[in-house]
Amino acid sequence: MSEATADARLVREPAWRIVACFLLTLAGLQLVVGDRVQPFRWDLTAEKNLGVAEANAWLHGQLDLGNADTTLRRPHDTALKDGRVFNVFPPLVSALTVVLAPLHKLLLGASDRWLPILATLVALGPLPVLGYFLLRRESSDSAWGGLLTLSWIGGTALLPVLTASRFGDTVHLNQVLSQAGLLILAGDLIGRQRVWPGLIGLWIATWTRPITFLYAISVFIVSIRRQRIVMCAVGLALIAGPLLVLNSLKFGSPLDFGYAYVYAGRYDPIAARAAAHGLFSLAFLPENAWYMFAAPPEIEISATSVRIVPNVWGTSIWITSPILLLALLSCRRWWADGRRRLAMLGTLPVILGDLCYHNTGFVQPGYSRFALDFIPIWMLVIAADSRNGWRAWYTLAATAWGLLYFHWIVPIS
Repeated sequence: MSEATADARLVREPAWRIVACFLLTLAGLQLVVGDRVQPFRWDLTAEKNLGVAEANAWLHGQLDLGNADTTLRRPHDTALKDGRVFNVFPPLVSALTVVLAPLHKLLLGASDRWLPILATLVALGPLPVLGYFLLRRESSDSAWGGLLTLSWIGGTALLPVLTASRFGDTVHLNQVLSQAGLLILAGDLIGRQRVWPGLIGLWIATWTRPITFLYAISVFIVSIRRQRIVMCAVGLALIAGPLLVLNSLKFGSPLDFGYAYVYAGRYDPIAARAAAHGLFSLAFLPENAWYMFAAPPEIEISATSVRIVPNVWGTSIWITSPILLLALLSCRRWWADGRRRLAMLGTLPVILGDLCYHNTGFVQPGYSRFALDFIPIWMLVIAADSRNGWRAWYTLAATAWGLLYFHWIVPIS
């Protein structure tokens, strides 16, 4: 469905219905996922989040988190280089922490922790807003947009990732923050294609999940069509430039992101995989593809309970979130729409990159965390077809299953 057609149908909706459906969406989210997400009770501190710890180091005039000989316990997933410990994760949380440091210093007396309400508003707040209004636009109906928002947040891997994020976990919080960027990016690719919103989305996504910089291919193609190549080039330079400078300062090369140093002094199966084949290799593709697209959940059923057996490698997205099957079932429809086709094809390099990584995402019992690198885009692409004929009934059933699966089967992190 074209943007003009969708907008024409949306204009006929009265304002009260748009607002009412949005409020009902928020109420539905609180009812279904509130007990796990626990809004306004998020704990984001330097002790629990490497981005906040790095920002605290910056505020004290240093790049590293400490020397190995003085660090009592080297945090997990930090790089060890030349006796110094570094954060290897992208710097969005670090940058935001520095910007908000004066406020936190004033209100909390310390700059190495966030106000819980502010952490929730920054990380969680944009998701229902962006999700609702973009999915509403693509589905041409406020109520349906609310349903799809509920399906996305409560019926995909996003829910367990949100659950872990409330404790300040670095990996999961970055994944949550990337979702807002991917929605903004996809909204522009499928919508007006003004390029600059896509660049903003790409910046948020890249500064939380570097693999998503591959979406720059799609943004650049749009900039050529819209004759905004200079804008795109400047935007891409502003996104990538600071990351390359930071890499040079920390690891001596703009293209060295430091991930290899995470395994310095570590001897475990994941470290062995990276040592044998590198951080990215086609050798990992078959196994990673199995866990993302085919692996069934491992479930134990007893007379009194149904529980998942911890399987840290992942579970098929088609099983956990069958609404995503609409990406295949409606492929002829979105393929015929040039903008949706570009958005969908743009996910393929990112998917390939994730499948070639040396692990599947780790610590993800019953779901596939890396799938969140493309799920928001798929949700926007399939939204236009999710109300048509039998697909409407399928969407309802798939949403119900996704909510049930992630609420009752996937364990709380």
